[in-house]
Amino acid sequence: INAEYMGTPSECLFFFEMKNKAPAETYYHPQKGVARPAFAEWLGLVANLMCIFIGVTLVLCIEAIWGMFDFEPPQPTQGWNMKKVVLTDLEKPYGSSDAIKMMLIDSGVKFEERILTKEEWDQTKDNMNEHPFAQLPQLSENGQIISQRVPIAKYIGKATGLTTAQWEIMEYLRGEEVISGVDPIWKSYQEISITKEGQNGQNLQNHLQIDLPDVLKQLQYSLATNGKKYFMANRLTYVDFLVWEVIDVHRRKYNESLLTSYPVLFRWYKRVATRPTIKPYYKTLYKSNKTKTDESKQPEQKVPEEVKSEL
Repeated sequence: INAEYMGTPSECLFFFEMKNKAPAETYYHPQKGVARPAFAEWLGLVANLMCIFIGVTLVLCIEAIWGMFDFEPPQPTQGWNMKKVVLTDLEKPYGSSDAIKMMLIDSGVKFEERILTKEEWDQTKDNMNEHPFAQLPQLSENGQIISQRVPIAKYIGKATGLTTAQWEIMEYLRGEEVISGVDPIWKSYQEISITKEGQNGQNLQNHLQIDLPDVLKQLQYSLATNGKKYFMANRLTYVDFLVWEVIDVHRRKYNESLLTSYPVLFRWYKRVATRPTIKPYYKTLYKSNKTKTDESKQPEQKVPEEVKSEL
């Protein structure tokens, strides 16, 4: 027996009996205990499969309930507390830093806002100590200066957690893709707002009826195909604020029913606008916009009648 099985005497005796006797339900092994019949093995396998099925079902139910109640996923850990923050920008329509202000307000960051007239900016933009790159908007934190809305938004996102984690590289690239797609519309809007050439009826018509709808379709497709509530990492990030500002300024100035044909995009828009921290500021945007519209008497600031009728 030892020569055949090469084991301890007790193990050899067990395997010897298993080999030379008929199968029984009461074979005893020193480590394994009493051997079970075949149907008991199948019963255990079925029980394991049932446990797996129940576990998967519970996970799917929890995920469905989470999506039904529109819960916010947790944000990444904040990088640092921003202090001595000063935001500088031009008066409207030359400047617009609503997305940056909304990010600061949503994150609870206290900041000082400096609004410059065009004449003041022309006098100070060549001062390299105050404006190293001669561009606005500009954010200063503890003496560190950052210019342009996209770099500023990324910086605030890093500081407050409104960004992706380091390992979410693909999600970060998707966000950059969205920003690159929206950026031409933002530049075109600025040109239309501040130049007489841009306020020409044909230029405005092309912007509102050709360029803008194409971008809205792409944004709608991005949200719908990915099945996400936000554009990057399925949580609120700086990308959502930048895109939201572009869409909101067109809704307020030209057409409040702009997103009627884009239901997924409209739900995302409302999701950002109705955040408890942002809602008060959102109301001030519409209030100030109506006031300026009533007080303005410059015909070039209004939308041409032919554009209104087609909208």
